[in-house]
Amino acid sequence: MIQQVNLLRHSSHGDNQLLKNPYFLTSIVVCVVLLTISVINYSNHSAQISRHQQLQQELQAASARLQEIQARFPSQTPDTTLQLALQQTQQRYQSLQQIVALLTEDQSDQVLGFSRYLTALADQADANVWLTRIQFDSESHHISLQGSTFKSEQIPALLQRLQHSKAFQGRHFARLLIQKNPNNDTQTDFSVSSNLKPEADSHDAK
Repeated sequence: MIQQVNLLRHSSHGDNQLLKNPYFLTSIVVCVVLLTISVINYSNHSAQISRHQQLQQELQAASARLQEIQARFPSQTPDTTLQLALQQTQQRYQSLQQIVALLTEDQSDQVLGFSRYLTALADQADANVWLTRIQFDSESHHISLQGSTFKSEQIPALLQRLQHSKAFQGRHFARLLIQKNPNNDTQTDFSVSSNLKPEADSHDAK
C-alpha cells in the first residue's frame, strides 16, 4: 500500500507588508500540518471528528485571509510572483484537506504506522527547505521525499537532523539527487529515498 502526500511550495514575496514577513504564510502552514499530525494521534473516533472540524475551521479562516490579501492587488496590475504564491498556498491547503480526510477515515496499521515520520518531518522543518512530495510504501517500508530550496547547503543539514531523529533511527538515506530547477535558476530541487537498514528491517516489521 502506498500513501502519497503532494505539497506545493509557497513564497512570501510581495509588496504587501504582511507578505514581507517570511513567517506569515509559513506559520499558517505549520499550524495546519501540526493539526493534521495531531489528528492521527487520537484513537477515539469522536475526538478525531472534533479535531477534524477544528482543522476545517482553521483552513477556512486561512483561505479567507488569503482571498482578502489577494483582493488588495487589482487585476490590471498583477504581481505574477504574488499571484503564483497565493495559488500555490491555496492548493497546499486543499492537499492538506485531502490528507486529513484520508487519515481520519482510514485507520489501518499501514496509515497509522507512518505517523511518526510525519511528526519527525514537522519537528525538523526548515524554513529554507520545503517538501513538495512525501510518498510512503507500507509493504517495503520505503519513504521518498522531494523538495526545493534556495539554499542548497541546507539539504544535507535537513537530512542529518532527520537521521538523528527518533523516528528515522534505523533508516538510511540513499539516491540523493540535486539539480537546478529548469524554470528558476535560483531554486534547487532535490529527491531522496529512505530505507530501513538491513539490521533494522526485521525489528521494524514486528
